[in-house]
Amino acid sequence: MTRLYTGQPLAPDMAAQLYVMRDIMQPKAWRLCWSTPGADSYCMAEGECSAIYHRTMRAAIAYGERRYGEKATRAPWSD
Repeated sequence: MTRLYTGQPLAPDMAAQLYVMRDIMQPKAWRLCWSTPGADSYCMAEGECSAIYHRTMRAAIAYGERRYGEKATRAPWSD
């Protein structure tokens, strides 16, 4: 997981939040992504080669809690 650089080596600013959204290439699947609230861009939680797809939004949120220790919310730009 990469967070924004704050001037201190490896010091996260904790600005990014975990979101859940439908995958743009597989609309029936859900994926996790990181984004700063109010930003117009995001970064998927896993790369494309290591992508983890979930059948339901609830399953994606549960995975985010287990893997990242953060509860994902539905992305505001997601349908």
